[in-house]
Amino acid sequence: MFEQTGALAVDMETEIVRRHAQRAGLPMATVRAISDSADQELPVGMDRWIDAEGRVRLGVLSREILRRPGNLPALIRLGRQSRLATAILAEAIKNILRLEINPSPKAANPRQ
Repeated sequence: MFEQTGALAVDMETEIVRRHAQRAGLPMATVRAISDSADQELPVGMDRWIDAEGRVRLGVLSREILRRPGNLPALIRLGRQSRLATAILAEAIKNILRLEINPSPKAANPRQ
């Protein structure tokens, strides 16, 4: 998508969740964190390393590392970036929940 459109970020999953929420009559909000940049190459076949629940398939990943050890630095970098994105996402959600629990004008606009 980056090469075709120049998009800085592409969200490929949220629309499915939004449709289900809409059909169920549930409100929905989305907060996303980005773990890799558009110009960062990810190892080929990475989609096979994660199961349908989002868990790492350790056997598949282990075989891939043994087959292509040159991918290890990219995997380590992606792991670090993913942990950072997760921490940032968690902090954003905490802030949103704080605003929801205690909505004060000062909390909503810290510049006041």
